[in-house]
Amino acid sequence: MYLACEIARSPRRFLWYPAFFAVGAYSLLTKESGVLAYGLPAAWLLGVMLWKERYWKGAVLLVLGGLASLAGCVLVWSLLAGGMSTALSAVNHSFRSGGGAWAAKNCSGPWYQFFYMLWIVGPATAALALAGAVFAALPGRLPHLAGSAGPSVDQRAAAALTFFTLGFFAFSAFVPNFQYLRIIGPADGPYCLLAGLGLWRLLSLARGALREPDYRALIVLVVVGVVIAAGRDYSTFRTLSGSRMEDFAVRFIRDVMQR
Repeated sequence: MYLACEIARSPRRFLWYPAFFAVGAYSLLTKESGVLAYGLPAAWLLGVMLWKERYWKGAVLLVLGGLASLAGCVLVWSLLAGGMSTALSAVNHSFRSGGGAWAAKNCSGPWYQFFYMLWIVGPATAALALAGAVFAALPGRLPHLAGSAGPSVDQRAAAALTFFTLGFFAFSAFVPNFQYLRIIGPADGPYCLLAGLGLWRLLSLARGALREPDYRALIVLVVVGVVIAAGRDYSTFRTLSGSRMEDFAVRFIRDVMQR
């Protein structure tokens, strides 16, 4: 995500491109979710190049570099597995991990159940991340209506965070048998950054609407609220990790939290 944002900020600085391809390839070699961890920032970057920058050279470089890094991964898999057919068979098998009876029983359900799971494990983060996504979709408009320019935010970075986070969440919510927290691990950082952005923008709105003494009192209340929310989240973590569940699947989480 960081490298994608640096490329979007300076598309003609070619130093960032090979670093992006190298880290992306490494993510593909590490775990199946690397397809999303690499593919989502790459897709967002390609959109920036084509529709925002109109920088065709950068778009071509992204496509060719992405294909080359994928070919390099296939080569590494083939060398380690003793042949391309064995490697591709193993990759295919790993992507079918959600098709078993265990996953169907414990990691499936209506799409909204996944977002309810996020609310169970961290309601403050979920609510603030939603606010951050709204502000990212409406750059600068809501703070302007409140009479405040708001804090300086790189709107492209905010859009990238939103696209990446929602991409992972949509995969877990809508693809059958993938409703568990571990699959969205790569999106944890962007998810929390979105929550921070949401809180920052809400405070900006409040500052434009409140007198200075009232705003300072609000800051104190917010700090206390964040501390309480952090304590609550840590307590939830201890409860879930101490339950000895097989995985952080939606069924297990709802059972342990009695929700």
